[in-house]
Parts: sequence; structure tokens; C-alpha cells
Amino acid sequence: MKSPRPGFYAWMGMVGFAGLADYWLIRHGDATMSAVWGDAISHPVRRWPLLLAWAILTLHLFGRILPSSVQPLGKYDPIGYLARKVAGDPLD
Repeated sequence: MKSPRPGFYAWMGMVGFAGLADYWLIRHGDATMSAVWGDAISHPVRRWPLLLAWAILTLHLFGRILPSSVQPLGKYDPIGYLARKVAGDPLD
């Protein structure tokens, strides 16, 4: 059996954080992350930056910003670019 890659643990951490954060918010009577998302998406000004960020994240997660067959490492993926810069990748 293949052992999980580090990204697996990052996903589990994000899922755990989201679950714990919503639990804490509900317990303290505050708006959940989903409720805040709904409020922001219905706001005429906040909607567009939020939708742009959501689109970039979705394209990043599905590797569609620029396919690796065209450009190794998806050079124009802003999230991947930032991660490579933080890691000190000399390819950029």
C-alpha cells in the first residue's frame, strides 16, 4: 500500500479546521462559515472578488489554469507560483 503524500495530511488538516471552526461558531451562536459565504456572495460589491478567488482556487485544484502538457508546473497558476516561491524553487 502506498503511503499518503504530504498533501493528504494538509487536506485532512483543512477539513478538520473547517469542522472545528463551524462547531465552535455554532456553539457560540455566531454565523457559520457557510452563512458568511452566503452573505458575501449576495453582496453586490463583495461578490466579484469572492467569485474570482473561488474560480482561481477551483482551477488550481483541478489543474486547469494552464495544463502541465503545455507548461510544466502551471507557471501561470498564482497559487502554485506562490507555493513555489515560498519553497525557493529556482525554476521561476
